[in-house]
Amino acid sequence: MDLRRSIYFLSTPTLITIIIVSFISEITHITQPIFFAIPLLPYIIFTVALIMAFIFNNNREFMILVLLSVLYWVINNLIFNSNSLLNPDQREQLTHYITFLLPLNFVVFSFTKERGVLSRYGQQQLAIVVAQIIIVTLLLRFPVTAISTLFNIQYLSILSHRSVYIPQLSIISFEFSLLVLASIIIHQPSIRQGGFFGCLIFVFLSFLNFDNPDAFTLFYALAGLVLISAIVFNSYTLAYHDELTGLSSRRALKQYLMSLGPSYTLAMVDVDHFKSVNDTHGHDVGDQVLRQLAGYLRNAPGGAKAYRYGGEEFTLVYNNKSATEAAEYANQLRRQIEKDTFNIRNTNDRPKRTRRHKKSATQNKNKPSTMKKLHYTVSIGISEHREHHKTPFDTLKSSDKALYSAKQKGRNCVVIAKGKK
Repeated sequence: MDLRRSIYFLSTPTLITIIIVSFISEITHITQPIFFAIPLLPYIIFTVALIMAFIFNNNREFMILVLLSVLYWVINNLIFNSNSLLNPDQREQLTHYITFLLPLNFVVFSFTKERGVLSRYGQQQLAIVVAQIIIVTLLLRFPVTAISTLFNIQYLSILSHRSVYIPQLSIISFEFSLLVLASIIIHQPSIRQGGFFGCLIFVFLSFLNFDNPDAFTLFYALAGLVLISAIVFNSYTLAYHDELTGLSSRRALKQYLMSLGPSYTLAMVDVDHFKSVNDTHGHDVGDQVLRQLAGYLRNAPGGAKAYRYGGEEFTLVYNNKSATEAAEYANQLRRQIEKDTFNIRNTNDRPKRTRRHKKSATQNKNKPSTMKKLHYTVSIGISEHREHHKTPFDTLKSSDKALYSAKQKGRNCVVIAKGKK
């Protein structure tokens, strides 16, 4: 669990919310000429967001946006409109159903798998949305007294406030959903989950201002903007960051190299005998090696920037450092990795989770499990940018040749590329 990332994903939408709330008192003072365009904002924002979610094949965001778009039309035309087809009691019931079910949908879709908008899985998610619309329509046509009673109960006195126009059951639904989303982010930090969390905050604020249609619309539109931001940042992360190691990717490296000045040194880092690790222990262990190595590279001596170049190869960029300086730092890094190990648990030692083996698992509980200690080393090739290097990629090729020399010398060493005479 990365606590810093969790705090980042949780705090960013919250801070934005606090800033917006601080200006909520000024919303009623906005001049009337500006207000005429406000009802159009959610339609514009949700249309853009839907197109982006479809292009990037984000089915979870797409389904939530479909639901938010439909509900905005329903609220504007059937609840806020006094001349709608619904009578006052039906409008009140519809508000109750929307405010109770909507936050729960965020929870449901946050747990669904990403399989694409047009996939069978995406169609099943769309069916969930359609089913809810049908059920609510039937409940409005054939009301159930027991359900209506649930929305009129005062569950907690602390939730009672004369300025809140949604039932306590709906407030509980919102707070429960926000708590679940926050716990997901804490245990599995991600930009997309942070987008769901921030979006739901603004949706909640919009319904807390249900008596002010303009304030409701502004907050509702901001909910769409949060999802757009999440889609954009997630796409950027996929393009410029390596999912396995969390390091910046080869594409990010290329862009960074083009921005460097004339003084820098590149180091190519490669895991020794990595194929043997995969063949002997499996690809899961190989992934663990790469993740552990990425942790070392992220905090590499000398303040180098680390990138995953591809496979088991990584690149370190030492800005304003000579090859000699970089080699000293690289050797410190190499020795740190050489000394470290991590344990591989023998899967045959794991107790089986069945009733048949429950007794034997209890008996073996205190027995020490068989652990294999895995050692690995790295080879590093270093090249300083020279005048005869026409582009940074020539320096990169030079460091790659130095890496090859390190492999030829027996691995687990640092080699500096020879300068051109």
